[in-house]
Amino acid sequence: MELSESEQKDLRIILENVFGFQDASRWRMNAKVLELAAQMVQGAERCSEAMNYVPRPGIADSAYFRRELRNIARRAASGKKDMYQICAQAGARLKWKSALDIASQSL
Repeated sequence: MELSESEQKDLRIILENVFGFQDASRWRMNAKVLELAAQMVQGAERCSEAMNYVPRPGIADSAYFRRELRNIARRAASGKKDMYQICAQAGARLKWKSALDIASQSL
């Protein structure tokens, strides 16, 4: 399945946001890159869901965790699908950059 010109442009914008212009600008946008990008976003969503259970910065003793319980529960119950930057960018860069490099070279 070949991507339309607008799909290629949109996919490039997303990948440039995650990986930076220097990397994503040299990638050829194709169906394999699209497939990997979808898997990357799914992984970032799972990571972001898990982040809702992590206490926010502070002294991580039991008293602090106890004070954070309500906030953690509220985030978990909200069902919001916020994506944390650490999941979308740092995690994606580590796990997906090489695979996207290779996929962008296939025809």
